[in-house]
Amino acid sequence: MGDACDPNPTTPSEQIVRFETFVQMPSDVTLGFATYFRIVPAHDRFVVGATLGARGTQTTHNVAVLMSMGMGGTRPRYYCELIDHQAGASEYSFTYTYDGASFMSPTNDPLPLEPMGDITLTTDNAPPAVHCVLGYDQDYVADDPIPSGIAPDNVELYVGDEVVTFRYFAQIRTTP
Repeated sequence: MGDACDPNPTTPSEQIVRFETFVQMPSDVTLGFATYFRIVPAHDRFVVGATLGARGTQTTHNVAVLMSMGMGGTRPRYYCELIDHQAGASEYSFTYTYDGASFMSPTNDPLPLEPMGDITLTTDNAPPAVHCVLGYDQDYVADDPIPSGIAPDNVELYVGDEVVTFRYFAQIRTTP
């Protein structure tokens, strides 16, 4: 994987905890609107390689890496997402919700165009903060503190109304 997935390439304090190529779905992964990995995030970097394809007709299209408590629509969660609005505005944002109905996006980085093709989504879950990077034509960043009261027990890959091919998923744990 090289240094792109290593949060500290010169310090040997990381280990690869999980690497999936999506050739065959692992037995502990749940599929649906989202792909759930039963992972309790600690001080981890999650790196997802994906290829974006055609978009549907809904008003928004998104792909996200979520840290969530439980499963279902009303679960508390925080996440980094690439979101395209039908009006042509795209952004990379940090978003969270406590109830699945009210969503807050305190940080976002606008994109000059709707991405297509290969992207990399990197989420550094490093309590007390989250650092997110979308790698496309350049790096787009969204950073924020982890919202209080959200203690995730799942990592999810979510896709909304677009064709996305996931190429790999890596989890790298840092031992402080």
